[in-house]
Amino acid sequence: MNTETSTRKNQSPLERAHIFSLLFFWWMNDTLKLGYQRPLQDEDLLPLQEELKTETLVDKLEAEWLKESAICTRRNKQPCLWRVAFKMFSLKKYLKLVAVKLTHSLSNILLPIMVWLFLSSLSENADVNQSSTILQVVAISFLTVVKGMSHHHSFFLAGIFALQLKVSAIGLIYKKILKLNRRSFNEIASGQTINLVSNDANRLQDAVWSMLFFVFAPIEILSSGVLLWFLIGWQALVGAGFFLIVIIYISVLSKKAGHLREDAASVTDRRLEILNEVMAGIRSIKIHAWEWNFRDLIRNLRTNEIGIIRWRGAILSSFDALYFTNTPIAGFISMTTLLLTNNHLTAFQIFTLMSTLNVIKFSVSVSMGETLHLLADAKVSFDRIQKFLELSSFPGLRENDIQLKSDGSPTFDQKHFQGENFTFNEFTSFCTIPKKENIERACLERSRTESWISLKNISCSWNQKDKPDTLRSVSINIYNNQFITITGPVGCGKSSLLQAILGELPCNSGEIRHSGSIAYVPQLPCVFSGTIQHNITFGKPLDELRYQGILEACSLHKDLEQFSKGDLTHIGQRGVSLSGGQSARICLARALYADRDIYLLDDPLSAVDIQVGKHIFRKCLRGLLSEKICVLVTHQHQFLESNDYTVVMERGSIECQGKYVDLLNNNMLSKTAFVGKGYQRKESLKMSIPIRRRRTETSLGLPTMEEVGDGLDEGGEDRMMGKVSWTLYWQYFRSALPAALLMCLFVLVLFVQVVSISPYWWLSRIASMSDDQQRDLTTLGIYGSLVIGTLILSTIISFLFLSTLLRASEKLHDKMFTAIIKAPVFFFDTNPVGRILNRFSKDVGCMDDTLPPQFLLAVQLCLFSLGATLLPAATNYWLVIGITPLILLFFYYARYYLKTSRELKRLEAIKCSPVYSHISDTIAGLEVIRSSDMEKIFLQDLFRYQDQNTPAVIMVLGSSKWLGVRLELLCSLLVALVAAGAVLVTQIPGSHRALRDITVDIKDKEKVGLVGRTGSGKSSVVAALFRMPQPDGMVMVDGIDLETLNIQDVRRTFSVITQYPFLYAGSVRDNMDPFKKFEDHEIWNALEDVQMKQWVQLLPGQLQYRLTESGSNLSVGERQLLCLARVLLQKNKIVILDEVTANVDFKTDRLIQEVIRTKLKDVTVLTIAHRLESIIDYDRVMVIDRGRVVEFDKPGVLLNKRGSYFAELVKSYNGTVSS
Repeated sequence: MNTETSTRKNQSPLERAHIFSLLFFWWMNDTLKLGYQRPLQDEDLLPLQEELKTETLVDKLEAEWLKESAICTRRNKQPCLWRVAFKMFSLKKYLKLVAVKLTHSLSNILLPIMVWLFLSSLSENADVNQSSTILQVVAISFLTVVKGMSHHHSFFLAGIFALQLKVSAIGLIYKKILKLNRRSFNEIASGQTINLVSNDANRLQDAVWSMLFFVFAPIEILSSGVLLWFLIGWQALVGAGFFLIVIIYISVLSKKAGHLREDAASVTDRRLEILNEVMAGIRSIKIHAWEWNFRDLIRNLRTNEIGIIRWRGAILSSFDALYFTNTPIAGFISMTTLLLTNNHLTAFQIFTLMSTLNVIKFSVSVSMGETLHLLADAKVSFDRIQKFLELSSFPGLRENDIQLKSDGSPTFDQKHFQGENFTFNEFTSFCTIPKKENIERACLERSRTESWISLKNISCSWNQKDKPDTLRSVSINIYNNQFITITGPVGCGKSSLLQAILGELPCNSGEIRHSGSIAYVPQLPCVFSGTIQHNITFGKPLDELRYQGILEACSLHKDLEQFSKGDLTHIGQRGVSLSGGQSARICLARALYADRDIYLLDDPLSAVDIQVGKHIFRKCLRGLLSEKICVLVTHQHQFLESNDYTVVMERGSIECQGKYVDLLNNNMLSKTAFVGKGYQRKESLKMSIPIRRRRTETSLGLPTMEEVGDGLDEGGEDRMMGKVSWTLYWQYFRSALPAALLMCLFVLVLFVQVVSISPYWWLSRIASMSDDQQRDLTTLGIYGSLVIGTLILSTIISFLFLSTLLRASEKLHDKMFTAIIKAPVFFFDTNPVGRILNRFSKDVGCMDDTLPPQFLLAVQLCLFSLGATLLPAATNYWLVIGITPLILLFFYYARYYLKTSRELKRLEAIKCSPVYSHISDTIAGLEVIRSSDMEKIFLQDLFRYQDQNTPAVIMVLGSSKWLGVRLELLCSLLVALVAAGAVLVTQIPGSHRALRDITVDIKDKEKVGLVGRTGSGKSSVVAALFRMPQPDGMVMVDGIDLETLNIQDVRRTFSVITQYPFLYAGSVRDNMDPFKKFEDHEIWNALEDVQMKQWVQLLPGQLQYRLTESGSNLSVGERQLLCLARVLLQKNKIVILDEVTANVDFKTDRLIQEVIRTKLKDVTVLTIAHRLESIIDYDRVMVIDRGRVVEFDKPGVLLNKRGSYFAELVKSYNGTVSS
């Protein structure tokens, strides 16, 4: 049971998740819940799947790379890392990814079709078919969910692909590092290696999802084009053709952006190289007070780097501007073409056109546009990595011979080696020196093998272009058990000779051969982060007797007694807590413990005083190594007397060689320092070293032995906890610009966002215009100007915003480097170089390349979302009821997600540092690692560090998609509610649409007659004007949307006489002027205009004559004339007559028509008439049929039009058209 529990605990949730858990990312629930309760820690990271482990991935990529290299070598072709990356994944995984992305593409295409069908069904004249419409609502909701979920799953799967590619690339780069000889490293900048791992490997991630979207983009574009042709017509494709121009534009500039990326990467390499040198030589820099010189050097490089990135940002700014404006531009071209080909645009057509163009926009701007420049960047990174992989490798490496120890010896990680229960008494017991005879016996008991070194006329150079060679015509033969010393002036090639024997310096000519294993002690001591003991044993099992003997021979016991934990003291990266002499002796002890056949010692005695040097020379070189080949490089002639052979070098060649006595007697050592001076120099230095060291420690703030008694523990990397404060964002922006300019920038961003909505607002105006107004050049000119203005302003603001963030990045980099360079040396002792370089490489790279466009996009989308929420809510407040719960849910999910995602991102960033530190350590100690056959163990360390980072990356990706899926479900719920609401409204009794898609334009002072059969919708037009009920669309008078006005003000705008005249009980004057606004003489003038003045004067009381209820004591004709007089009295500019002559005699009809022609000649008149002769002389006639305008033209034109509705009405009314 416990075994099953343990197995389940070590199993990734992705492996045991069921289908619904995978679909909805439920496997992230526990992590998000835990992260909401408290900050996440290392132990909260999920277990890693076997197939995602670094070793597995690196083996796959390496196998494909070796296969590709072999094939290309046979065919005399250049290998391609692109192809290798593609081949490392199985067909099954590709099919899974393609299936998900294909689902997204199909749903993206089908969704506009379903929306079009749904809106069409609601716009039909017949009653809505409830069952089919409900099915359409279900289909729209389902497609919305499928589209959103497939989008996030395709991103997640592509992200996993990308992560695998990045991890395998880092592993392959590291393997290449282990195989590169030192000369190959000298051909590249040291910062380039870190840049390859931190920035270029990250660029490979972009290549995966970019390629995925790029492949499917043509499918979506072509499908949307066919859809436009079918729904709108061929004219819509003219605007869609604009996207081809966008693709060409982006393709050309993406190539330029790729070149700029390559230039910027070169400057970054140089910057990181100098940073690495500063970190390594910080003590010398501080001693010589060079801090500000290096700061200026870094600052100049950073300025050049930002300058290149800014030019690249200008290109990307135009891409961002096109993303937000190419739909209005394409829509403008399509609609202009439609209007010029005598088409009328309805709101329904415009909606269909713009929504379909939006699909094409995403495919062009994101799936093709953005991916093109990302693919260009990825190609640069692929080429840089491939160039690195093709560098010359170490010739002596036999990878298959390097095996891990059977006891699973741990590596140099404090977590593995520093005993938590260690006590001083244990150390005292442990450090008790065994008897001398036992030590010597243990150290000398080893296999006796024949070993030798042979150099035949070799010539080498650190750079193939260098002339003369570093080593020239060198020939040496060294045999078993010989002790050889190499001496000569500075720069004569002594260290290079040892490097050549190791294989680090390849020969241009000649031959180097050797038999036996080699141990190497470099001139600059190389120690690794870990305990002293494990720096000495270096992955080998502990043989206590031999170990104690080596400590005694290297004179390390007294040094270890100064540390409270003895040899289990953690010494920090590169031995920062040790003196130079201690580091040199630990390196020598490591070589002795390795028990090799050949020892190459590069002046290890120069870092120790004369007494310690004599002790080491006697106990080690002439003691433990007495039966080994020992090659010692030295300047100290006191050590030459006891050797077997001496080699004197001068300017890269052997000046002389032989026995020391013979060379001395023949005066062959005259070019080197005099023997006696060596003793004198050392003795004089012996007394001065402690004083100098104390002075140095005081001036540099170095820790004393008491302070480092427990070692310099680097510890874990600090990280922030909790939410990111707004103050931090403000400080980030303030580092770029003053507060006043920042406020101007934010106001400008807001203004541009408002301007970007203006083309859509003008489109809504166009939809309500008449044919003539839509085709008017002014209308099209305004729309075109708004679109072009939006494009220009968006480009400018994008560039300004990106430039501001780049300036912030430059300032923060300068501030960070200044703080680093001013930090005490203790800071560098306790922080690994990789951790510091991680800030200056990966994090600065994010500030330069990722943060500016993402920040701008976030701001634009937030403002767009705000506008998209407020605008519908302002026009229809009922939407607030439905939107409010969804907004609250959104904020809940966002808050729930952010508490976890922040900590995951921090953990992910922290877990990168050990990878970079390990790579930096490896490069520094490469010769030691290789000569000690430790490549496999160091490779396993990299795998372990990377495997600690990978789960954090997966969890960051999974948490973002967890949120994305839930937001998509909320959006689909909103879509379903709106669509269902539209269906329910159509099912309400009495809610049948009497008017459908009516778009007309009535000119000032125009007389328009409305005709149609009974029930066709004529009176509904009048009802729509008075918002009884509220119509869809817009009713505009003098350019003002009546929906924006108070409903009472709207109704006062019109004067109306209905078919049934309305009078109420009261005097004639009360009915003429209910609100006492007019004088009596104005009322008499109005009555005179309708020929009712004399009639009223004959009434008892005249204007005060009392009418009964509804004016029933008057005839219908008299009532109608009084209503007409009331209309004339009001003097409104729009008069509506709803069949006013239907119930009067012909005499009254003629009177009313005469009043209309004479008294209302300066007024716009809209007349609904059954008596067609009453409107036959009007300016235009509008024929309504089934709620639609079927004809709208001059009466004469309609009468002469073949098949005219109006002609048919006249014919049915009078019997014949001629009459």
